[in-house]
Amino acid sequence: ARRKEIDDFKPETYYRIKANFSFASGELAATWFDPIKKSESTHIKEEADVKKILKNCEDHDALVSKLKKEKKKMPPPQLYSLTELQKVANRRYGFPAKKTLDIAQGLYEKHKCLSYPRTDARVLGSKSFSQAKKLIENFKRTHHNYFEYFDQTKLRAKNTRVFNDAKLTDHHALIPLKNAKLSGDEAKIFELVLKRFIIVFSKDFEFEETRILTLVGRENFKSTGQRITCLGWKSLAGGDKEKFLPSLNEGERGEIKSIKPEEKLTQPPSEYTEATLLQDMVNPARLVTERELKKVFRGEVGLGTQATRAQIIETLLRRNYILRKEKMIIALPKGQTLVENLKKMKLSQVITNPEETAKWELKLEAISQGSGDPRAFMIEIRKFIADSTEEWRSASGITVKRVQSTNKGKSDTSQGTPIGKCPLCKSTVLDSPKSYSCESWREGCKFKIWKTIASKKISLAQAKKILTKGKSDSLKGFKSKAGKPFNATLELKDDGVSFIFE
Repeated sequence: ARRKEIDDFKPETYYRIKANFSFASGELAATWFDPIKKSESTHIKEEADVKKILKNCEDHDALVSKLKKEKKKMPPPQLYSLTELQKVANRRYGFPAKKTLDIAQGLYEKHKCLSYPRTDARVLGSKSFSQAKKLIENFKRTHHNYFEYFDQTKLRAKNTRVFNDAKLTDHHALIPLKNAKLSGDEAKIFELVLKRFIIVFSKDFEFEETRILTLVGRENFKSTGQRITCLGWKSLAGGDKEKFLPSLNEGERGEIKSIKPEEKLTQPPSEYTEATLLQDMVNPARLVTERELKKVFRGEVGLGTQATRAQIIETLLRRNYILRKEKMIIALPKGQTLVENLKKMKLSQVITNPEETAKWELKLEAISQGSGDPRAFMIEIRKFIADSTEEWRSASGITVKRVQSTNKGKSDTSQGTPIGKCPLCKSTVLDSPKSYSCESWREGCKFKIWKTIASKKISLAQAKKILTKGKSDSLKGFKSKAGKPFNATLELKDDGVSFIFE
């Protein structure tokens, strides 16, 4: 659905008006806004409206019509569940969800320095209070620089943001258990969990927000500033930047230095990253229309579980339904074709819709509460599987040819024989007529090894060796542009190979 949104997107022009005002105490940057529209919109659709606003501003001073200062605070985030850790690791380090799970599992099993990772809880139980207290004392000795904003009042059993039996599931949230000698990616994941454990017992992030409304004639402009009064937990998580505004008073007048319109284009939705995909798997409520079903997804229910979400993504990658490109997760034609065909089906179309998951979860919840019939539920599921399978068997109008032509698994020989994994995107490298090239070239992967390099033919055996070992054997028979023969080894580099000269 996201891929289709992006493909079908048509950019539209809109405008914003930026202004600079000069007051006795300094300059003020501001943006025009419509006070009547929702969220005080700064978007202007028509160029004629821009000209009208600029005309209205002519021959007027800048008047500070409203100035409001408000003290605000932001409490620390909660402890990590597995999915929350996967999201942060993906945003910060680009780690796939499975990689984060594998590292966390290793820290738990091998190093014994992390609690059980496959958890969907973000709290500890009340019985864990004494353990948490002891751990804090231990880490104070080894990581004293992390405790600049530590708040002793938060380390108490009545702190329900941390110790909450009502929100506890099968396993408590992820916490560090001891220090360990770690390096590389293991150290990165452990550091994330350690810092989050200290963060939940740190002072709130506090700041003073200043909002200034400036009137030019009858047109409204707004400016916002932020002054940090206590960095608190953000000292470990990454602090916000301050934005200072000049010291002004309501009713103060200034000069207009500039008022300029900016022409912009609306942007398509962003491609999914694993972090944003995991977010929608954890909470698919926004993808559901029925109010009762939205409630189901606002609880502990999502698509998949903490333990299976990473594997669901890996399965889609392995079957070439999606492509991982840097941090992005992109739907491939094969996956799009499957969904398009499913949506043509009277019965099978429901499995493309998160609402069906919610309906099944409602029935399972009723069974767990003793008011549902498990036998009836299983009969219904078996009937659905049998009927939908028969629906596919007897269906007409299925785009089989397109599925075959874009299926990049081992059974697809229409584009060449698979010879190995692409070092750039991990798709399959195919033996094509002129090169050994990545199957995902349509999606932007540029990897290829030409079959003839410097007048020498590169054999299939050497291409496979380059893909598996990173370089070929020492090869004879290359010729320079001047026709001079030379020997060299081919080594993987960027999106192809380069020479290592003897």
